[in-house]
Amino acid sequence: MTRISAPQALIFSISTLIVSLLVNILLYQSHNDKNAELAEQAQTITELNDQLTQQRQLKSTQFARLDEMTGQQTELASIIQQLQGELKTLSQQQQSSAETARQAQQQLATARSRIQTLDQELKTAQQSLEQARVTIHNQQRALRQTSATQASVSTELSTELAAQLSSYDRDISITTAADGTTLINIPLTLLFANTNLDLANDAETVLTSLSEVLKQHPDRRVQVIGHADARPIVSDLAQTYPTNWELSSARASRVVTFLIDQGVSDHRLLASGRAANQPVRDGANEEDWSVNRRIEVQIQ
Repeated sequence: MTRISAPQALIFSISTLIVSLLVNILLYQSHNDKNAELAEQAQTITELNDQLTQQRQLKSTQFARLDEMTGQQTELASIIQQLQGELKTLSQQQQSSAETARQAQQQLATARSRIQTLDQELKTAQQSLEQARVTIHNQQRALRQTSATQASVSTELSTELAAQLSSYDRDISITTAADGTTLINIPLTLLFANTNLDLANDAETVLTSLSEVLKQHPDRRVQVIGHADARPIVSDLAQTYPTNWELSSARASRVVTFLIDQGVSDHRLLASGRAANQPVRDGANEEDWSVNRRIEVQIQ
Protein backbone atom coordinates (compact mmCIF):
# COMPACT_ATOMS: atom_id res chain seq x y z
CA MET A 1 0.00 0.00 0.00
CA THR A 2 1.32 3.37 -0.98
CA ARG A 3 1.50 5.88 1.81
CA ILE A 4 0.21 9.43 1.27
CA SER A 5 2.49 12.13 1.96
CA ALA A 6 1.71 14.97 4.23
CA PRO A 7 1.30 17.51 1.49
CA GLN A 8 -0.87 15.16 -0.37
CA ALA A 9 -2.86 14.60 2.75
CA LEU A 10 -3.13 18.31 3.26
CA ILE A 11 -4.19 18.82 -0.33
CA PHE A 12 -6.63 16.01 0.04
CA SER A 13 -7.98 17.51 3.21
CA ILE A 14 -8.24 20.89 1.63
CA SER A 15 -9.89 19.40 -1.42
CA THR A 16 -12.28 17.52 0.77
CA LEU A 17 -13.02 20.68 2.71
CA ILE A 18 -13.55 22.63 -0.49
CA VAL A 19 -15.81 19.96 -1.85
CA SER A 20 -17.73 19.91 1.41
CA LEU A 21 -17.91 23.66 1.36
CA LEU A 22 -19.13 23.65 -2.21
CA VAL A 23 -21.67 21.03 -1.35
CA ASN A 24 -22.86 23.12 1.59
CA ILE A 25 -22.91 26.20 -0.58
CA LEU A 26 -24.89 24.34 -3.16
CA LEU A 27 -27.20 22.97 -0.50
CA TYR A 28 -27.60 26.43 0.99
CA GLN A 29 -28.20 27.91 -2.38
CA SER A 30 -30.74 25.19 -3.09
CA HIS A 31 -32.33 25.83 0.28
CA ASN A 32 -32.52 29.54 -0.40
CA ASP A 33 -34.00 28.87 -3.79
CA LYS A 34 -36.63 26.66 -2.21
CA ASN A 35 -37.35 29.27 0.43
CA ALA A 36 -37.70 31.86 -2.25
CA GLU A 37 -39.93 29.54 -4.21
CA LEU A 38 -41.91 28.80 -1.09
CA ALA A 39 -42.18 32.48 -0.34
CA GLU A 40 -43.26 33.10 -3.89
CA GLN A 41 -45.75 30.28 -3.66
CA ALA A 42 -46.98 31.66 -0.32
CA GLN A 43 -47.36 35.06 -1.96
CA THR A 44 -49.22 33.42 -4.79
CA ILE A 45 -51.44 31.57 -2.32
CA THR A 46 -52.09 34.83 -0.48
CA GLU A 47 -52.97 36.52 -3.73
CA LEU A 48 -55.15 33.61 -4.69
CA ASN A 49 -56.85 33.74 -1.28
CA ASP A 50 -57.38 37.44 -1.77
CA GLN A 51 -58.79 36.80 -5.22
CA LEU A 52 -60.98 34.02 -3.80
CA THR A 53 -62.21 36.34 -1.08
CA GLN A 54 -62.91 38.98 -3.68
CA GLN A 55 -64.65 36.40 -5.84
CA ARG A 56 -66.72 35.28 -2.87
CA GLN A 57 -67.59 38.87 -2.04
CA LEU A 58 -68.42 39.53 -5.68
CA LYS A 59 -70.48 36.37 -5.79
CA SER A 60 -72.28 37.38 -2.59
CA THR A 61 -72.88 40.82 -4.07
CA GLN A 62 -74.09 39.25 -7.30
CA PHE A 63 -76.41 36.91 -5.38
CA ALA A 64 -77.76 39.88 -3.43
CA ARG A 65 -78.18 41.78 -6.68
CA LEU A 66 -79.82 38.72 -8.18
CA ASP A 67 -82.22 38.51 -5.24
CA GLU A 68 -82.93 42.21 -5.60
CA MET A 69 -83.48 41.84 -9.31
CA THR A 70 -85.71 38.81 -8.67
CA GLY A 71 -87.78 40.88 -6.24
CA GLN A 72 -87.92 43.73 -8.73
CA GLN A 73 -88.94 41.27 -11.42
CA THR A 74 -91.75 39.94 -9.20
CA GLU A 75 -92.83 43.48 -8.38
CA LEU A 76 -92.69 44.44 -12.04
CA ALA A 77 -94.73 41.35 -12.93
CA SER A 78 -97.32 42.39 -10.34
CA ILE A 79 -97.35 45.95 -11.69
CA ILE A 80 -97.67 44.63 -15.24
CA GLN A 81 -100.57 42.41 -14.17
CA GLN A 82 -102.21 45.35 -12.39
CA LEU A 83 -101.70 47.58 -15.42
CA GLN A 84 -103.14 44.88 -17.67
CA GLY A 85 -106.19 44.71 -15.38
CA GLU A 86 -106.53 48.49 -15.48
CA LEU A 87 -106.11 48.42 -19.23
CA LYS A 88 -108.86 45.82 -19.49
CA THR A 89 -111.09 47.89 -17.23
CA LEU A 90 -110.38 51.02 -19.27
CA SER A 91 -111.15 49.09 -22.43
CA GLN A 92 -114.44 47.91 -20.96
CA GLN A 93 -115.20 51.42 -19.77
CA GLN A 94 -114.37 52.74 -23.20
CA GLN A 95 -116.74 50.22 -24.76
CA SER A 96 -119.37 51.10 -22.15
CA SER A 97 -118.79 54.80 -22.77
CA ALA A 98 -119.13 54.22 -26.48
CA GLU A 99 -122.41 52.37 -25.91
CA THR A 100 -123.57 55.10 -23.54
CA ALA A 101 -122.63 57.73 -26.10
CA ARG A 102 -124.52 55.81 -28.79
CA GLN A 103 -127.58 55.57 -26.55
CA ALA A 104 -127.25 59.25 -25.67
CA GLN A 105 -127.16 60.10 -29.37
CA GLN A 106 -130.28 58.03 -29.94
CA GLN A 107 -132.00 59.69 -26.98
CA LEU A 108 -130.91 63.09 -28.24
CA ALA A 109 -132.30 62.33 -31.68
CA THR A 110 -135.54 61.10 -30.11
CA ALA A 111 -135.72 64.22 -27.92
CA ARG A 112 -135.16 66.48 -30.91
CA SER A 113 -137.88 64.68 -32.82
CA ARG A 114 -140.17 64.97 -29.79
CA ILE A 115 -139.36 68.67 -29.49
CA GLN A 116 -140.26 69.20 -33.13
CA THR A 117 -143.51 67.32 -32.61
CA LEU A 118 -144.29 69.28 -29.44
CA ASP A 119 -143.40 72.52 -31.20
CA GLN A 120 -145.84 71.67 -33.96
CA GLU A 121 -148.45 70.67 -31.39
CA LEU A 122 -147.82 73.94 -29.55
CA LYS A 123 -148.34 75.92 -32.73
CA THR A 124 -151.53 73.98 -33.40
CA ALA A 125 -152.65 74.50 -29.79
CA GLN A 126 -151.90 78.23 -30.05
CA GLN A 127 -153.96 78.42 -33.20
CA SER A 128 -156.75 76.47 -31.51
CA LEU A 129 -156.45 78.71 -28.45
CA GLU A 130 -156.70 81.80 -30.58
CA GLN A 131 -159.74 80.34 -32.33
CA ALA A 132 -161.19 79.41 -28.93
CA ARG A 133 -160.60 82.95 -27.69
CA VAL A 134 -162.43 84.31 -30.69
CA THR A 135 -165.21 81.78 -30.14
CA ILE A 136 -165.40 82.57 -26.42
CA HIS A 137 -165.44 86.28 -27.18
CA ASN A 138 -168.29 85.76 -29.62
CA GLN A 139 -170.08 83.47 -27.16
CA GLN A 140 -169.63 85.97 -24.36
CA ARG A 141 -170.98 88.70 -26.56
CA ALA A 142 -173.88 86.47 -27.55
CA LEU A 143 -174.34 85.49 -23.90
CA ARG A 144 -174.44 89.13 -22.88
CA GLN A 145 -176.98 89.75 -25.58
CA THR A 146 -178.90 86.65 -24.50
CA SER A 147 -178.63 87.63 -20.85
CA ALA A 148 -179.84 91.08 -21.69
CA THR A 149 -182.67 89.55 -23.69
CA GLN A 150 -183.44 87.09 -20.89
CA ALA A 151 -183.32 89.87 -18.35
CA SER A 152 -185.67 91.86 -20.51
CA VAL A 153 -187.92 88.83 -20.98
CA SER A 154 -187.73 87.98 -17.27
CA THR A 155 -188.59 91.54 -16.41
CA GLU A 156 -191.44 91.42 -18.89
CA LEU A 157 -192.55 88.04 -17.50
CA SER A 158 -192.40 89.27 -13.93
CA THR A 159 -194.39 92.33 -14.93
CA GLU A 160 -197.01 90.18 -16.64
CA LEU A 161 -197.22 87.80 -13.69
CA ALA A 162 -197.46 90.66 -11.25
CA ALA A 163 -200.25 92.15 -13.28
CA GLN A 164 -202.09 88.81 -13.41
CA LEU A 165 -201.52 87.48 -9.88
CA SER A 166 -200.95 90.33 -7.48
CA SER A 167 -204.60 91.24 -7.53
CA TYR A 168 -205.55 87.84 -6.08
CA ASP A 169 -203.45 87.87 -2.95
CA ARG A 170 -200.90 90.36 -1.73
CA ASP A 171 -198.93 87.51 -0.17
CA ILE A 172 -197.99 86.19 -3.62
CA SER A 173 -194.32 87.17 -4.15
CA ILE A 174 -192.68 87.45 -7.56
CA THR A 175 -188.90 87.91 -7.80
CA THR A 176 -186.20 87.49 -10.44
CA ALA A 177 -182.95 85.68 -9.56
CA ALA A 178 -179.51 86.69 -10.86
CA ASP A 179 -179.62 83.97 -13.53
CA GLY A 180 -182.92 85.29 -14.88
CA THR A 181 -185.12 82.68 -13.18
CA THR A 182 -188.51 84.03 -12.15
CA LEU A 183 -189.61 82.84 -8.71
CA ILE A 184 -193.27 82.82 -7.65
CA ASN A 185 -194.24 81.91 -4.08
CA ILE A 186 -197.96 81.25 -3.64
CA PRO A 187 -199.37 80.68 -0.11
CA LEU A 188 -200.80 77.19 0.28
CA THR A 189 -204.10 78.56 1.61
CA LEU A 190 -204.68 80.31 -1.72
CA LEU A 191 -204.47 77.02 -3.66
CA PHE A 192 -205.67 74.24 -1.34
CA ALA A 193 -208.63 74.14 1.02
CA ASN A 194 -208.10 72.77 4.54
CA THR A 195 -204.51 71.69 3.79
CA ASN A 196 -205.66 68.77 1.61
CA LEU A 197 -205.43 68.22 -2.15
CA ASP A 198 -208.72 69.89 -3.05
CA LEU A 199 -208.18 73.17 -4.90
CA ALA A 200 -209.49 76.26 -3.12
CA ASN A 201 -212.10 78.59 -4.61
CA ASP A 202 -209.59 81.05 -6.06
CA ALA A 203 -207.02 78.41 -7.05
CA GLU A 204 -208.39 77.79 -10.52
CA THR A 205 -208.50 81.52 -11.27
CA VAL A 206 -204.91 82.03 -10.06
CA LEU A 207 -203.54 78.98 -11.87
CA THR A 208 -205.47 79.80 -15.06
CA SER A 209 -203.92 83.28 -15.10
CA LEU A 210 -200.51 81.68 -14.51
CA SER A 211 -201.05 79.23 -17.37
CA GLU A 212 -201.98 82.04 -19.76
CA VAL A 213 -198.71 83.83 -19.04
CA LEU A 214 -196.72 80.58 -19.37
CA LYS A 215 -198.26 79.82 -22.76
CA GLN A 216 -197.02 83.18 -24.01
CA HIS A 217 -193.44 82.08 -23.19
CA PRO A 218 -193.25 78.53 -24.59
CA ASP A 219 -189.44 78.38 -24.40
CA ARG A 220 -189.33 78.70 -20.61
CA ARG A 221 -189.12 75.62 -18.39
CA VAL A 222 -191.33 75.48 -15.31
CA GLN A 223 -190.67 73.66 -12.04
CA VAL A 224 -193.40 73.48 -9.41
CA ILE A 225 -192.13 72.77 -5.87
CA GLY A 226 -194.28 71.89 -2.88
CA HIS A 227 -193.21 73.05 0.61
CA ALA A 228 -194.66 71.95 3.97
CA ASP A 229 -194.15 72.99 7.60
CA ALA A 230 -192.15 70.96 10.07
CA ARG A 231 -195.10 69.35 11.87
CA PRO A 232 -195.88 65.68 11.21
CA ILE A 233 -199.13 64.76 9.45
CA VAL A 234 -201.80 63.75 11.99
CA SER A 235 -204.96 64.04 9.88
CA ASP A 236 -206.54 61.39 7.69
CA LEU A 237 -204.04 62.39 4.99
CA ALA A 238 -201.40 60.41 6.90
CA GLN A 239 -202.92 57.17 5.61
CA THR A 240 -202.15 58.22 2.01
CA TYR A 241 -199.24 60.59 2.64
CA PRO A 242 -197.37 59.38 5.72
CA THR A 243 -194.77 62.17 5.60
CA ASN A 244 -194.50 65.73 4.34
CA TRP A 245 -192.34 64.45 1.48
CA GLU A 246 -195.23 62.62 -0.10
CA LEU A 247 -197.72 65.39 0.69
CA SER A 248 -195.59 68.28 -0.65
CA SER A 249 -194.83 66.28 -3.83
CA ALA A 250 -198.52 65.43 -4.31
CA ARG A 251 -199.54 69.10 -4.03
CA ALA A 252 -196.89 70.13 -6.59
CA SER A 253 -198.13 67.37 -8.92
CA ARG A 254 -201.71 68.61 -8.48
CA VAL A 255 -200.70 72.10 -9.65
CA VAL A 256 -198.76 70.69 -12.62
CA THR A 257 -201.77 68.59 -13.64
CA PHE A 258 -203.99 71.68 -13.64
CA LEU A 259 -201.50 73.65 -15.76
CA ILE A 260 -201.36 70.79 -18.27
CA ASP A 261 -205.14 70.79 -18.41
CA GLN A 262 -204.95 74.50 -19.25
CA GLY A 263 -202.74 73.84 -22.28
CA VAL A 264 -199.21 74.20 -20.88
CA SER A 265 -196.92 71.59 -22.49
CA ASP A 266 -196.06 68.78 -20.08
CA HIS A 267 -192.51 68.66 -21.55
CA ARG A 268 -191.85 72.00 -19.90
CA LEU A 269 -193.18 71.03 -16.47
CA LEU A 270 -191.54 69.35 -13.48
CA ALA A 271 -193.09 68.64 -10.07
CA SER A 272 -191.12 67.99 -6.87
CA GLY A 273 -191.52 68.19 -3.10
CA ARG A 274 -189.13 69.57 -0.47
CA ALA A 275 -191.15 68.74 2.66
CA ALA A 276 -190.01 71.17 5.40
CA ASN A 277 -186.37 71.39 4.30
CA GLN A 278 -186.47 74.89 2.74
CA PRO A 279 -188.48 77.02 5.17
CA VAL A 280 -188.95 80.75 4.70
CA ARG A 281 -189.12 81.24 8.46
CA ASP A 282 -187.56 79.23 11.28
CA GLY A 283 -190.20 79.95 13.92
CA ALA A 284 -192.38 77.27 15.54
CA ASN A 285 -195.72 79.06 15.56
CA GLU A 286 -198.83 79.06 13.44
CA GLU A 287 -197.94 82.20 11.51
CA ASP A 288 -194.49 80.91 10.53
CA TRP A 289 -195.86 77.49 9.67
CA SER A 290 -198.46 79.12 7.44
CA VAL A 291 -195.76 81.08 5.59
CA ASN A 292 -193.63 77.97 5.11
CA ARG A 293 -196.54 76.01 3.60
CA ARG A 294 -196.43 77.22 0.01
CA ILE A 295 -196.17 76.35 -3.67
CA GLU A 296 -193.07 77.68 -5.40
CA VAL A 297 -193.05 78.08 -9.18
CA GLN A 298 -189.67 78.51 -10.85
CA ILE A 299 -189.76 79.75 -14.45
CA GLN A 300 -186.38 79.31 -16.13
